[in-house]
Amino acid sequence: MSDDNRTSYQLIDNLGALKLMPKRKVEKHDWGIISRQLHRITPDGGYSQYGENYQGKVRWRFNKNSAEHLKNIRIGGKIAISSDSTAEKATIDGDITNSWNQLLISKTNSTKLEQIDMVNRLALSHKVCTYTKENARMKFSSWSDNLYKNDNATNGTSEYPISAGNIPSLDGNSATNVAVVDTSENEPRKRHLTKTAQPFEFYLSEISNFCNSPDTEMWHSKLHAGLDIELNFEKDKNIVNYVDNATFKLVFTDLYLILPVYTMSEEYYREILKSPIMVGGFEGVRVFSVNCANSTEQHISLPVGKNNIIGCKIMFRDSSEDNSVATSLSSDGKRYLSRSINPEISNFQIKLADTQIPLNPIQSDLEFYEYMKEFYLTHHDTDCGNLINYWNFTNLKYTDGSSDGDDQKTLSGTSMFHLAFDFSKNGIQSGLNGKQDNLLIDFTTKYQITNLQADVFVFYSCIVQHTGSETRIMS
Repeated sequence: MSDDNRTSYQLIDNLGALKLMPKRKVEKHDWGIISRQLHRITPDGGYSQYGENYQGKVRWRFNKNSAEHLKNIRIGGKIAISSDSTAEKATIDGDITNSWNQLLISKTNSTKLEQIDMVNRLALSHKVCTYTKENARMKFSSWSDNLYKNDNATNGTSEYPISAGNIPSLDGNSATNVAVVDTSENEPRKRHLTKTAQPFEFYLSEISNFCNSPDTEMWHSKLHAGLDIELNFEKDKNIVNYVDNATFKLVFTDLYLILPVYTMSEEYYREILKSPIMVGGFEGVRVFSVNCANSTEQHISLPVGKNNIIGCKIMFRDSSEDNSVATSLSSDGKRYLSRSINPEISNFQIKLADTQIPLNPIQSDLEFYEYMKEFYLTHHDTDCGNLINYWNFTNLKYTDGSSDGDDQKTLSGTSMFHLAFDFSKNGIQSGLNGKQDNLLIDFTTKYQITNLQADVFVFYSCIVQHTGSETRIMS
C-alpha cells in the first residue's frame, strides 16, 4: 500500500464493501483503499426535461478508472406537474421508484449485465412485502410514505396536517394562534405533486439486483471498463393514482447520479489480478404478463429458458395496459404498479419438471402469506410486520391512531395480494432447471374477472465472469 498517514481507526471509518478485500490473506487495515470520494454525474445528452412527454430515457455513463460502489449509488432530481397542464395537484402511486418501467445496466458499448422490465412494479412489490409503516415513513426522500398513506388527495401540500397551536418563545412566554405542524401522523394524507418542482432521491439498489448483490456491488472500471445505467420513464398516468384534472403532464428536471468511488493502490490490483478469472453472482429477472380474463380456470405455461430458477412472484391487475386515474376524491382509480388485486384463488399449483409447489392444496390467503415470508426469508420470531400484514393482507386498511382497538377503516382502492414462492431449496444447488421445461402455473378463481392480468416475475441465478477485459453473463 502507498504511504498513508491515517490511523487504524480512521481507516476503519473509511472501509468499503467486503468485496474489496482480496480473497488472499491481507492485513486487517491494509485493504488498499487510498481514498473515497462522491462524484456527482449528470445524464448524457444535455436534456433539461425528462418524462413520457419529454426525453423518455435517461442514461448515466461513468468510468473513473477506479472501484465504484454500485450499491450506494443515489439517483435524484426534481418532479413537478408541467406548467402548461390544467391540473394543479396529484399524488404518486407508491413511491418515486414507480417512475421508471425499465432498468438497463451494461458495460459501455459492450455486455448487457442486467435488464429488468416492469422494474417499478417489482420494486414496489418488494417494499410492500417487507417495509413496515415506520420503514416507509423514514424514507422521506423517495416519497415512500405514499406507500401507506390514504390513496386520495386532500387539501394542502405538506406531509403533516397543519393545525393551530402554541409555540413557546425564547423568553419562556407562549405565542398563541400560530400554525404548527402536527407530527402525530394521525392524518393519513399524502404529499402532493404540484407545479412547483419538489426534490426526490433513492438508491439504485432499490430497483437493481446486480447493484445489490454482495458479489457484484463493487465495479472495477480500472479492470473492466466503464458502465452505462439507463432508465426508461413510465407513462404519466401510471405514476399517479389521483390528479385533480385529466389534462396533465409530469416533468422531471435536474437529474443526477451520486457515485461513490474508491481509489485503490496498485498493490491491491496486482493482488487481485493474480486470479485470472473473477466471478460473482446475482439474481436475474424475467417477467411474463399473461391474460387471465373471462375464465375461472387458468393454465399458464412460461418458457423461462434458464438453468437455475430460484423463485417467482405473481401479481394481478385489472387493466391490460394502464392505470385508470381518479380525478375526483369520491372516485376509485385502477392501479397496478403498487397494488395487486385478489382474484380469490383456490387449487393453486406450480410445477416445473418433476417438482410441484405446494405439495398440498392451499386453503387460505394466510397460507399464501406464509409462502411469501419464506420467499423473503422472514421467520416468525424475526417478523416485524409489513405493509401487507398492516393491511390484513387482502384489504387496504389504515389505523386512525386511536387506542380503542376498533380503528380499522377500509379505504377505497385495490387490495394487496402478492404471491411469492422460493424454489431454491427444492432443487440441487441454487434452484430448479428451467432450461428444458416450461414453468406451469395452474389455479382456479372464484369469479371470471374482466381484464384480469397476471404479471409473473421469475428469478434465476446469474454468474458474471470477468476474464481479462471480457465479461460474460451465464445463467
